[in-house]
Amino acid sequence: MSENENGDNEISSAAPVGADGSELDSGESQQLGQQFSARSVIAMLVVVVLIAGFCVALVASKSNKDNKSATKTPNAIVATVNGTVITRADFDATVASWISNKLYVSSSAQQGGAITDAKGVPTPAFRLKLLNGAVQQILIDAEFNRRHLRIPSGYVETLRAQITSDPIAKGFAKAFLDKFIQQKARSEAFKESLSTPPTAAQIAQAYAQQFACPSGIGFAFIAVSTQTAADQVEQQLKTQDFATLAKARATAAAAANAGVPQCYRTGALPKEIDGATKAAVLETPTAPVKYQNQFYIIKTSKFVAPSLAASRSQIVSALQQNDTGPQQYFANLLKSAKVTADPSFGHWADDGQGGFGVVPNTSASSAVKPGANAAGAGASTPSIAVQDERPKTTK
Repeated sequence: MSENENGDNEISSAAPVGADGSELDSGESQQLGQQFSARSVIAMLVVVVLIAGFCVALVASKSNKDNKSATKTPNAIVATVNGTVITRADFDATVASWISNKLYVSSSAQQGGAITDAKGVPTPAFRLKLLNGAVQQILIDAEFNRRHLRIPSGYVETLRAQITSDPIAKGFAKAFLDKFIQQKARSEAFKESLSTPPTAAQIAQAYAQQFACPSGIGFAFIAVSTQTAADQVEQQLKTQDFATLAKARATAAAAANAGVPQCYRTGALPKEIDGATKAAVLETPTAPVKYQNQFYIIKTSKFVAPSLAASRSQIVSALQQNDTGPQQYFANLLKSAKVTADPSFGHWADDGQGGFGVVPNTSASSAVKPGANAAGAGASTPSIAVQDERPKTTK
């Protein structure tokens, strides 16, 4: 989901970006030697899955009876996917479920991705994203069932904990959120079934790259949203352990990684944080450092890499995320799909971004009629995401 406004005694969920305003992806972050706990890797996994491949909570009518009934009323059909019908009633209900969450609507607008107009009507771009997400989910569900896959034990519970840790999730109806989580679990199980397990040599190489630390210095931090909270942390650190306090102040999604030292690399952090880290005395917390809308208290120490055995599951997960096999398989699945769409949305075609989707019949520069869309189908779809709270390294 979007960024949150936290109180003085909580860590803000907004993670700083690099000095040039950019953020590193998970692969680049791993190469810079950041440590990830099993929970934080799962959180990143959730962010990647939800942003890159969101699929809406739709109930598609699959029976011949339902298809025949919908066919009698052309306007009742939004799209068909290999014969499976997406009804307008189900689609409109899903759109309504998203825009009924006022906090989600406002936070999306604050991030420059407004999903409704001034009158509260969902934008054509948002509706098209939802439609493409629905098409993708139908294809995934069909493959999931054809391959007789199962959701791994505990995976739904893990996703639920990650997603519901964001306050914005509370604004969605329980039935809608339950459906959403189930679909995410099926999507990820499908993706994992296509991944090739990394070899021992690949794991060893990734470990060496991830935890190599030329500086020999590690840094951890506590981030808060106000100067008052930062001053309070300074006082608490006089009698409390840094790592313990960092975990106590972290949100649920970031608690496992809070206070864990990362390798310090000159110039890899935002300028303000880099300078303070470089000047810090080992094992001595710094004074609060302001960066953007947060205040950081940093502590440096001698960097000690975790053992390969302790890091193995994290490394395997990261390597599987970089496996292009699932992506190519899904691209072929989209390409071979037989999809028809309501012309007001567009038509099924190459989206010009290396994939297939419902693309507008009009150009982006043309006036868009109600029900049409000026956004390409390749645009990222709506998501409920869990944010990582570590400061991002620059590219």
